[in-house]
Amino acid sequence: MKENITLTAEQQALVEEHMQVVHWTIHHYIDINESVCGMGYDDLYQEGCEALCRAAASYDAQAGAQFATY
Repeated sequence: MKENITLTAEQQALVEEHMQVVHWTIHHYIDINESVCGMGYDDLYQEGCEALCRAAASYDAQAGAQFATY
């Protein structure tokens, strides 16, 4: 079971600004196979968006790294 993540307005803005990274990653690094459960584009996109939200939730701007490289 996955845990609920609550994002602040700043974290939500980070996710919205970087949504294209999920699409780009799927098309450049993953072979989409609609006949395999969980490997269709929509499933992969959803997992990527959840990962992006987890990254935004744990990102610390004070650490000095840009979110895109984090």
